[in-house]
Amino acid sequence: MELLPSSMSFRLITTLDIADESEIPELFEGRVRRPFEDRSKYVAWYTAGLLNNPTRSYPAYRRFRSNGQVKYELHYSNGMLQDSRPSSPAVRGFFANGMIHYEERYEQGRRHDGADGGSCGAQVAIRRHPAPRAPLPPRPAPSVLTTVAQHTCV
Repeated sequence: MELLPSSMSFRLITTLDIADESEIPELFEGRVRRPFEDRSKYVAWYTAGLLNNPTRSYPAYRRFRSNGQVKYELHYSNGMLQDSRPSSPAVRGFFANGMIHYEERYEQGRRHDGADGGSCGAQVAIRRHPAPRAPLPPRPAPSVLTTVAQHTCV
């Protein structure tokens, strides 16, 4: 257990350091940390045994690279992928240098970032950001690349 500052008070947090997901109790509430052999790790937050954002702006699941940089983050609400705010997608992946690589939007576990706002069977716009390049002379910021792919439900 840890005592973390929270505004004008403190929060008591139960933290599990695990080697396998089977070690997580069924209705666990708190934080789970799992390291891997390549020195990468993840941190996940649970409420009643389901992945759940601990706060509106902090993701329920965050995977880190071996150098400590965030690889990707997932926002959950009651165990389902969910955009935490209209301006913040549920899924966000990052390049090794920390720049955003891709974003995906979800509503109650269903993908909804298609051109028509739909999910299954709809055209899905995958927002990909350009790969980082070697430094060039100053120029306007690169625009976001948008590709359209057929999304199918499983």
